[in-house]
Amino acid sequence: DYTDGTLDTYSYGHWFMDVTLDSDDSSGVIAQGSFNSGNLALTDAGGASLFAGTAVAIYLVEPIDGVGLLSGTGTFEVTGGQLAADFGPNIGQIVQITFSISPATISDFSQDFTGNSSVNLIPDPATLALLGLGGLAIRRRRR
Repeated sequence: DYTDGTLDTYSYGHWFMDVTLDSDDSSGVIAQGSFNSGNLALTDAGGASLFAGTAVAIYLVEPIDGVGLLSGTGTFEVTGGQLAADFGPNIGQIVQITFSISPATISDFSQDFTGNSSVNLIPDPATLALLGLGGLAIRRRRR
């Protein structure tokens, strides 16, 4: 939530993502692929909708074989929720999403797996750029 220039963290909520595999780019024993055409949602601990959206493009990769971890990035279109106004022109980024998966090793996305995840959602890049430029201007004035 960047409406006042600060980052708010929401703990103990629920994250939901249901996306379609677009391309399985797995190589050797490392699973990696692109996903799209799905739904994303984040609710607070009480069940109120903080964010709802549609996946535009999400890329997931198993960074190290056998560790039981998937990580990725992506973009999404915001469709609703209490934080929707913070996403500017309704586009946001997933700057980091991680899944602890079971089984611990998957070689491609044809295998079934379950996982627990954490996600960092960021408003559109223009908002971040404005925040960054504001920080630079303050530093320059102090010098």
